[in-house]
Amino acid sequence: MNTPNDLFKTPEQFWLEYNQRWLDEAIARGDIIKMVTEPTLDNLYVFNHDTNLYEITEFGREYEHLLKHGYEYDSLTKSMIKKGVAKMKNVWTEVNDAIPKYLSEVAQMYSLKFVKISSIETALVSKHFALTIFIDKFYIMDAYITRDDSGELIVYCSGNYFAEKFDDADRKEIILSEVLKEKLLNQLIVTNRGLINKWSDVLRGEKGWIQSFKKSEWYSTRRPNEYELRVLNHLIE
Repeated sequence: MNTPNDLFKTPEQFWLEYNQRWLDEAIARGDIIKMVTEPTLDNLYVFNHDTNLYEITEFGREYEHLLKHGYEYDSLTKSMIKKGVAKMKNVWTEVNDAIPKYLSEVAQMYSLKFVKISSIETALVSKHFALTIFIDKFYIMDAYITRDDSGELIVYCSGNYFAEKFDDADRKEIILSEVLKEKLLNQLIVTNRGLINKWSDVLRGEKGWIQSFKKSEWYSTRRPNEYELRVLNHLIE
């Protein structure tokens, strides 16, 4: 949590007025909280040589506060997740397992191979690029991974850019549902149709679309996460 230094008076005051308040608001919303640091004994507690006792760190205090309010650490996503969300994780895994079925048409048409990256991410891989399908809570997100001019893998966060072109033809015969699994599977159906109908140049491995993407409001890039890098680094030339 980043706050100006002049707000700090005492550890207890800062905890009550800022850290705990921020956490309590996130807990009330049921937020999934990304952790920059993995909780371990080394960073949850520190040895005080004056008292010869182990004392909880500020990070440890935040971690324990979340545990007391029904959160648990998920090592895959490096997040603190409310225990009730564990059921949703099962749904996400089931939907991820279903990606080869729901995107089989696009894979067959363009000779793409399915490669599972994690329990919530699968890639359709070609020789020079991969299209990743990632389950982000209530949405299906996709991204395009290739190599940049330096030969390093780069991720174009193109999901919204691609989806912007999808229309009623791509959504035909979709049965609307408020059930999470059905909503996610519907998004896979639309993604399959939309990619085929609107983005054949991307699926053929052409890269001219990237220049238009760079000019759009959706343009953003990142480096691959550790799972993407481990799986795709030897598959994409």
